[in-house]
Amino acid sequence: MLQDLSQNPFRVLGVFSNSPQKDIVRNISKLRAYISTNKDISFPLDLNDALPPVVRTLDSVQQAQGRINLPGDKILSALFWFHVSSPVDQIALDNLCAGNRDKSISILRNHPSISSNINLNVIYLIGDDVVNAVDCISPLFSSVSDFTAFVHSVCGDTTDIDINEIRSSYFELIINGYDIDSILDDIIGSRNSDNVVSFDYFKRAISAHYLDYIHSEISSAIEKGKLSTDSAYRAGRALMSHTKTKLNSLKRILGQNSIEFQSIADKLAKSILQLGINYYNGSDEDKRAKISKAKSLQEYALSIAEGKLIHDRCQLNVDILSKHEAQLPPKEIELEHQAIYHKVGTFNNLPTINIKVINSFLSSCLKPLVSIKEKLGSTDQQFVKYSTLIVSAALNKLIDVVNESIEKANDSSILSVFSVKQVVEDAWEITCNMEAFPMETDFYNNRFFPNKNSLLSIASQLGIITDKTIFSKFDLRTETERYNACSSISSYAAYLRDFPDGKFCVQANAEIKRLTDAEDDCAFAKCSSIDHYKKYLSNIAYKRHREEAEKRLSKLVDDQDFVFCKTIVDYSSYITNHPNGSHVQEANQKVLELKDKARRKKITSAIVWSTLSICAIALIVFLCLTADDRKFSNIPQTIYGYSSYVESFPNGKHSNEAYKALLEIYQREGISGLADFIANYPNNVYCDIAQAEVSKIRDSLYNIADKKNTISSWVKFSEEIPITYQKDASDRIKVLCDALYAQALRQNSIDSWNKYVESVPEGELRDSHDKLNECYENLYNKTLSTNTISAWNSFKKQVPTSEYRDADSHLKRLEEEQKWKTESSAWSEASSGNSINLYQKYLQYHPNGSHSSAAKKRIIDLKVNAVSYGEHGTLPAMDHDYYSYGSSSTVTITNDTGYTMTALYSGQSQSKELTIPPHGTRSVSLVNGTYRIAVSVSAGNVHGYYGSENLSGGNYSASYYIVTTRY
Repeated sequence: MLQDLSQNPFRVLGVFSNSPQKDIVRNISKLRAYISTNKDISFPLDLNDALPPVVRTLDSVQQAQGRINLPGDKILSALFWFHVSSPVDQIALDNLCAGNRDKSISILRNHPSISSNINLNVIYLIGDDVVNAVDCISPLFSSVSDFTAFVHSVCGDTTDIDINEIRSSYFELIINGYDIDSILDDIIGSRNSDNVVSFDYFKRAISAHYLDYIHSEISSAIEKGKLSTDSAYRAGRALMSHTKTKLNSLKRILGQNSIEFQSIADKLAKSILQLGINYYNGSDEDKRAKISKAKSLQEYALSIAEGKLIHDRCQLNVDILSKHEAQLPPKEIELEHQAIYHKVGTFNNLPTINIKVINSFLSSCLKPLVSIKEKLGSTDQQFVKYSTLIVSAALNKLIDVVNESIEKANDSSILSVFSVKQVVEDAWEITCNMEAFPMETDFYNNRFFPNKNSLLSIASQLGIITDKTIFSKFDLRTETERYNACSSISSYAAYLRDFPDGKFCVQANAEIKRLTDAEDDCAFAKCSSIDHYKKYLSNIAYKRHREEAEKRLSKLVDDQDFVFCKTIVDYSSYITNHPNGSHVQEANQKVLELKDKARRKKITSAIVWSTLSICAIALIVFLCLTADDRKFSNIPQTIYGYSSYVESFPNGKHSNEAYKALLEIYQREGISGLADFIANYPNNVYCDIAQAEVSKIRDSLYNIADKKNTISSWVKFSEEIPITYQKDASDRIKVLCDALYAQALRQNSIDSWNKYVESVPEGELRDSHDKLNECYENLYNKTLSTNTISAWNSFKKQVPTSEYRDADSHLKRLEEEQKWKTESSAWSEASSGNSINLYQKYLQYHPNGSHSSAAKKRIIDLKVNAVSYGEHGTLPAMDHDYYSYGSSSTVTITNDTGYTMTALYSGQSQSKELTIPPHGTRSVSLVNGTYRIAVSVSAGNVHGYYGSENLSGGNYSASYYIVTTRY
């Protein structure tokens, strides 16, 4: 809504537009008095329900008074407030104040007059009905007499106001205060025939306003577009959005054939077109995004262009962009496209090539190529195109390798013949392997297959077997194909190894589990013996029946051990080894039975003794002693043998001898053996001897440890002495560990913490590893700040390999810099690497070095190579303007482009670079001979041009330009 309406000075002062001056002065005094005492005041025509609340302050009242001091301002304000010149006006306004808007309009329309038309105009403007407001005010602007009468009623009879000036101001305020675009149809079509002139003026005012607005937006956009490449695009987008509605409105008002409309439309189209061109030519953005953005501007420019010249220019630009867009790879394989072209370009620029390098190149291209196949399909022409590109690059180098080896073999030496045979044999194998790559039909028929046949002929002449089966090293199967081909655990595992984040990882793991479970079930079902179960349990992949297998194995071992039991010793040994065995109760029963049987045998012997004669008794004793002797003489001289004897004859005549033998055997194992002897045979005469020996050894070892009093000595003592006899060794270890920890904490160095970690047992490590890591971190930061070769070497000596971090990379960089500081080593590095970056690096370190000229020449040669290998246009031949028999030629180049141009000349003995400013001309003198030439401009989106020229003396000239519609 208009500010001139909502905060109209007459509304603020609470008067009509034609109220007498005395009423105005009275209201001003009244308002000031109320405002000064902070009292609210209102007037009947405030219309707060229909208009925003009126602002009444001392400042606003003073401003309202000022706005009606000058006649022109007062008349313009009066057009936007109520005018009362008759009782009809008062009645209509009373209804309006009471909320009866429609009745108020009806009264005023039934009593037409100057004041009623003004009041209707105001009422309609309050309701945002601009069309009816203009319709009502139009008679006032159509009649000079009516306008004069209106002026006199507001400002007095002596006032003279220009009607055209007031009318222009009125329409300007209407256009700026309301959304004209939304009601344009009503303005154009819904008007009374009596007011055609006023509406035509209104349309012209709207048109002029829109034209000024569009011109202003164009100027602003052009200025903003000069700031940067991105600002050119943003300015173009803003210009589109800000002017679109206004341009369409102009078209409806003026008509499409109007010269004014066509002129502004073409100017707008040309401006947007140029902003798009400026953005595209200077932007470093991704080519796809750059084309998309520029094309959106150019297509809009084309849609609004009216004149044939600008329309054709827009169409040409859109067509060029569309052509570039069509040449782009599909968006989903953009990364793969960049990877393959980078690998091919790097491979083509390699100075030396052999079979191994070609193999490596083909292998490196598999991943992006297979990714393209996965995304586009194996029959897609883009996939076949990239595959052919890779094979073509490899084939070209392979031909060079074979030809070079054959040329070297011309001396017919045995070594050379052997060498060429090996090269051809390897070349044949890799050629057969390359057939795994899909190829375009023309390339295969005209390039690959003829070269394969030629290589086959050479191989046959050298006696190489060519009909053997060669298994391709290159797997071009996609992830899906790889997964679908899986059928075994090993194949699924291989899939997971090659595609750790693959889309079938979940399914592959599920299949591995399923197959492993099935294999597990099958292996478990075949188990029937102890060996079977042991073999099953040794396979860590088998888990499903592990618990059951362990139970069954334990049961079989239990049964087997019980079956072999025959004597009390056997059964006792079984009970000891199988405390929870299934035959423990039965074994105990057998022990009791055997002991009872022995006891009964003794009783029977006693009875016999009492009844037999002395001779018989003597005979029996003799027989018994013989049994004791026989048993002792037949036992093996082992722990088992002597234990068996004392078990059978606990009080036999050889028992002491057996215990002595046992002690000697156990004594061989040292103190632990003696401790076992005491534990196993507690009630024999040799226990005290064993106990004394244990104490003697223990005390001796204790004294040794005590004398050294080191952690290692006490740990050794603890390891050699059974726990029962260790005394205070653990306490001594704890005290020494505490002391060593305090020392390490005090010194807080890598050596002190390493010493602590190496010296203390596992349970006493505490936070030593954290402290050690802190020392590593401090040393690393100190070394990083020093950043010298000696500092990093010292760092590596002080820390373990696992803590090297990026020390090797720092060393490599520093050593690299060291190498580049010496000219001879710098030149060796640059020439062996043979790349532009390395030669530039040489010149960076040694700008005046003895090899600087050679470095500059090789840089030019390599730049020319890069243009020739990449996407380029064909350079037209130069004009031979003047012939001479001299040894040199003069080449003059004219740059007819708006960019800086670089011309590179690569010759056998001389290479030069020529830089030509925009629209400039430069000359260069070159020794006669053949030159490879590359020409490029400073616009990143323009491809280079490549050609060759044989200079034979005299003057040569060429003029290079770019068509104006280029990008």
